[in-house]
Amino acid sequence: MKINSIRRKIDKIDRKIVNLVGERFRLVGEIGEIKKKSGLKVFDKKREDSIMETVSEEAKRVGIDENMLKKIYKIIFAESRKSQG
Repeated sequence: MKINSIRRKIDKIDRKIVNLVGERFRLVGEIGEIKKKSGLKVFDKKREDSIMETVSEEAKRVGIDENMLKKIYKIIFAESRKSQG
């Protein structure tokens, strides 16, 4: 397979990732509104810990570095909390 063909596949995956992250942040916004109306705190340690556990398991399942994936999710969590206010 030629490098350009592989790069096109990567580009396609990158577009999917961006769309999924966008969808995730739209949902985070909805949760933020619910939390505000209900007087709930933005930070939910139990929820983040649960997600991290799932992320670790999935990383192991597909054979990628779980620490690298956890770093990405820490950024996602931080940005999610910021967007929730």
